[in-house]
Amino acid sequence: MTIEKASATDQAEILALYRSLIGRPGCTWCKEYPDEEIVTEDLHSGSLYCARENGSIVGAVSIEWRDEEVERFDCWSKENEPAAYLSRVAVSRSAQGKGLAKELMRHAMAERKARGIKTARYPVSPGNEAAMRAYRALAFDFSGEADAFGQHWLCYEKRL
Repeated sequence: MTIEKASATDQAEILALYRSLIGRPGCTWCKEYPDEEIVTEDLHSGSLYCARENGSIVGAVSIEWRDEEVERFDCWSKENEPAAYLSRVAVSRSAQGKGLAKELMRHAMAERKARGIKTARYPVSPGNEAAMRAYRALAFDFSGEADAFGQHWLCYEKRL
C-alpha cells in the first residue's frame, strides 16, 4: 500500500470512490457532493492524497489550507492557528476496517506540519461512528459543535 499526492489522472477514480460510499452510515455525501468540481479544486490546490493497493485507489483524503465556511465555526481554539482542514476521508469498502483512514490522515497531517501548519481540524457528522473512532485513535480533541451546509457537526482538532 502506498499513499501519495493525487494527480489529475486519478480524478475519475477518486470521484467513483466517493460516490461508492454514498448512503453508508454517517455519510453526509450525495450526488451533488463531493462532485467533480470539488475533486478538481482539491487536485489544483495540492491538498488531495490517495492510497493505492495493487494499482487501484482504495482511499483518499483532502487536507485544505483554507475552508472559509468551516473556519468560521466558533468552536475552534484560536491559539491553534494556522490550521488545515481534513475533509473527504474515504476508504473503499474492500479496505475498510484495516486502519487505512488513520494512515491517510497521519500522512496528510505530516505533510501540512512540514509546511508550518500547527493544527488539523475536522467536522464530522454525529452519526459517523467510524470517523469518530479514527479521531479518538489519533488523539483528536473534541472542540464543540456547529451547524453548516444544512447539517449538524461535531468538531475535532489536533495539535501537530
